[in-house]
Amino acid sequence: MHFVMTPLSIQKAEASFKQAIKMNKATPWQRLFLAVEDKYSGQPLGLVGLSSVDWVDRSVEFGILLMKHAQGLGLSSEILQAVMQSLFTVFSMRTVWLELQKNNAAAVHMAMSAGMELRCDGSSAIKQIWYKTSSY
Repeated sequence: MHFVMTPLSIQKAEASFKQAIKMNKATPWQRLFLAVEDKYSGQPLGLVGLSSVDWVDRSVEFGILLMKHAQGLGLSSEILQAVMQSLFTVFSMRTVWLELQKNNAAAVHMAMSAGMELRCDGSSAIKQIWYKTSSY
């Protein structure tokens, strides 16, 4: 796993968590965090984040973090597909997109498995942007 930022202190982590909970209650939501748990045991597996919501263009960015023991099992592809289906059908989103590190083969595989298309590969030596447009 690649770290995307410096670890937070306990106080900052608690404040960030409280802010995330508060944002989950906003209507319409601009950022949404969802806990991922094993569908059989109920054990925590990770977190899904939906952000950069544009309610006019009906687009949203998807992000996922899985605990070490949940990685490499194909769960991220399954989760991405389920979340996209809900975003397209329940929230009438037109586009779901995600930004990946080019060298993260597992994340690229997740995007491809979910039927996403690479749309932006030239503006950065490290990042790629993948999109899926609603067919519903």
